[in-house]
Amino acid sequence: MIVAVVGAGKIGEAVARRVSELSDVAKVFVTKRNVSTIEHLRSGKMQVTRVNKDAVKNADVVILAVKAADAKGVLEEIADLVTGKLVISLMAAISIRKIQSSLPGAKVVRAMPNIAATVGEAITAYSIGEGLTKEDIKLTQSVFGSFGE
Repeated sequence: MIVAVVGAGKIGEAVARRVSELSDVAKVFVTKRNVSTIEHLRSGKMQVTRVNKDAVKNADVVILAVKAADAKGVLEEIADLVTGKLVISLMAAISIRKIQSSLPGAKVVRAMPNIAATVGEAITAYSIGEGLTKEDIKLTQSVFGSFGE
């Protein structure tokens, strides 16, 4: 499985690190405008880029960890690349309805992990959008399980 983490702030970076430890994850693409601050993440499984489209186009799962102020631009940028893909939003104040209308065809989950994700002790509540299968939910739980309960 290939995962893209769009937005490598504190939570995004923590999530990328934890997800990269999952045995069924082959590669994690991590994006940030200023990649010099995340070069330390570059490893066998993790690739860094400032180009969101490059990260998202080959991903099976897309995790959105950008600030709410950047959401509109990021959603527009990746809209044509996420049809049929599981998109997990960690963006505050952006509803599932808004994400689904911006990303038609994507399977959307919205979640709010806490900073304890950095040490694998997060408690994450999540809500699922329309059209998710049992397999999508199992995959979602696997991703969240990598950084806590």
